[in-house]
Amino acid sequence: GADDLRDSQIRDVRDLQLLAPSLTVVQQQTSSQTVFSIRGIGTSGNNAGLEPSVGVFVDGVYRSRQGAAINDFPTVQRIEVLRGPQSTLYGRNTPAGVISIITQKPEFEVGADAEVTYGNYNTVIMKGSLTGPISENVAFRISGNVNKRDGFLENVTTGEDVNGRDRWALRGQLLIEPSDRVSIRLIGDYSKIDEKCCAAPFFVNNPTNAFVLGTILGGNILPAAPFDRRVAFNGPLLTQQETYGFSGEVNIDLGYAELTSITAYRNFDEANDIDADFVDLPLSQVNQNRENYNTFTQELRLASSGDNRLDWMLGAFYFNQNLTHDRTSTFGPALRPFADIATGGNITNLENILAAFGAATPGSFLAPGIGLDQELFTQDDESIAVFGTLDYHLTDSLTVTGGIRWESETKDVVSDVQVNGPFLALDLT
Repeated sequence: GADDLRDSQIRDVRDLQLLAPSLTVVQQQTSSQTVFSIRGIGTSGNNAGLEPSVGVFVDGVYRSRQGAAINDFPTVQRIEVLRGPQSTLYGRNTPAGVISIITQKPEFEVGADAEVTYGNYNTVIMKGSLTGPISENVAFRISGNVNKRDGFLENVTTGEDVNGRDRWALRGQLLIEPSDRVSIRLIGDYSKIDEKCCAAPFFVNNPTNAFVLGTILGGNILPAAPFDRRVAFNGPLLTQQETYGFSGEVNIDLGYAELTSITAYRNFDEANDIDADFVDLPLSQVNQNRENYNTFTQELRLASSGDNRLDWMLGAFYFNQNLTHDRTSTFGPALRPFADIATGGNITNLENILAAFGAATPGSFLAPGIGLDQELFTQDDESIAVFGTLDYHLTDSLTVTGGIRWESETKDVVSDVQVNGPFLALDLT
């Protein structure tokens, strides 16, 4: 509940593993590349087209990528972590489990709350919420949060601190109750992350690499001291995310059952720049990743009133998502000297042999600025599903449950990969 989350200092979804032993959260190269696993099962890898095995829902709305769910939530009522497949209970298929976040609804009494936290590294966390009536049948809630922190790693190459926090979010809601049997909840939210993240210490595991990178090429090789909080890199470091969405939930009490409709649109943009070699030598020159997700979902559920031994629920779900992924990665001026030393001059030897036959130009192999010019692909995903579940209560403590799901999904992918450089075109097999 909300009290447990506050007492445990749960700031975002990643902190939930402190309260849910079956949940594991692992951050990879950037904060958006965060993997949730329940009981050891999750979707790993940086492929933007991969669907998460653990589904994240916020007020019943599916977040299609786990990176779109890592921001703070200012007014959480409770968070549920459900283990195992939940495909007969939720619209989107969730083979490993579900993280369901339920926020506080608007109230018809005026209320406000605020929280301010200050900590080391100039950590400042502010949360606030205001709720109250607009009319007899309409109530509102406005909430927001800010999370800032200085970086706790020092980049000795530039002298700046990295791996800090700079994120904020706004959320507005309307609750409309035209009658005792009908309620309408409208939600709009916007959140943004703009951080220099995520650097990691670079450890050299053999003296040859340390000699080449440090003594010969002039790199700054730091001693293997993981708690020293120092890194050395010369490339860009950027994590930017912009997330917004709108949803409408309608609940109608039919007497024998409740009909629920949830319609939602979400947009998720992210930009990541990383120093791919993790050292202060220009082995890599550019490593940029840009992604955009546009998602529309529609869910319908008809659930029994719960007055009998037999409880049932029937549902239908429509999902449509457009994904664009654009990545560029090019070589830096230090890569060729490093490769020559590491291979005993074989790169130059091969280049000279091919140049003698007119098949290569001296100095062209692993030249600065070449590499992966563009990795562009778009993916259109459309699915429709129907599902249902039955619960028969044999006794107050024993229930038999059964469920069924049917789903049809189509994915269309268009890919355009452009690679330049004669060395990359060689078939060395």
